[in-house]
Amino acid sequence: MNVLGTYHCCRAILPHLQTRGTGKIVNLGSAASVIGYPLFSAYSAAKHAVLGITKALAEEVKQANIQVNAVCPSFVDTRMTPTAFRGNAIPTREIAEIVLFLCSPQSDSITGESINVFGKQDMYSYGSERLSLIQAITKDFRPGIN
Repeated sequence: MNVLGTYHCCRAILPHLQTRGTGKIVNLGSAASVIGYPLFSAYSAAKHAVLGITKALAEEVKQANIQVNAVCPSFVDTRMTPTAFRGNAIPTREIAEIVLFLCSPQSDSITGESINVFGKQDMYSYGSERLSLIQAITKDFRPGIN
C-alpha cells in the first residue's frame, strides 16, 4: 500500500496537473522513511521508497511547475500508533497544517523535499540496543485495532 498507493495516486493526478500547468503533490512518509527501525524493516523499506518516488518525480515534473514533497511524521495521535507511544504523539491537526503549507503558494520554491515532523519524540532512540523493549511494546499490537 505505501509504495504502490503512492505511485498510483501520483500517476493518476499528474495528467490533470500537467493540463493545468501547475500543481502540488504531498506524499505521506513516516519517521521510518529516514530512520531504519528494528523489527520494522519492510515498513521502513516501503517508506524509504515513498521518498524515492517523491524525489524522482519532483525532478521529472519541476519544469511543468509541479512541486512534489513529502511529510514524514513520527507517531501521530491515531489508532495506528501503539498505546505505549501515544503520550507524545503529534495531533493530526499539526500534520494537516504542514500539508496545507506545502500546498500553498508560500512553498512554490520547495520541491523534492521531505519534512520530518518528530515533535517531542526522540526518534533515534529505537535502535538495536532497545530491541527487546520494542518487541515487548509491539508484541500484540494490531494497527487500527488497539
